[in-house]
Amino acid sequence: MNEADGEWLTAPEVVARYKLRSLGALYAMRTRGKGPRGHRFGRELRFREDDLRAWEAQRAERTRVRA
Repeated sequence: MNEADGEWLTAPEVVARYKLRSLGALYAMRTRGKGPRGHRFGRELRFREDDLRAWEAQRAERTRVRA
């Protein structure tokens, strides 16, 4: 990871930021293909800020289409 990669968040930070119920909920969303793109660094899963913004936009679009 370096400065050019932007900010990286850990799974617990993503859970807190998006007010998800638990780490398990985040992992389940990713397993179903509904969660943000993550990257493994050894045993740790991290999320790029850009990927989180893209995921957030997708969630907003799906909500708009349903309404």
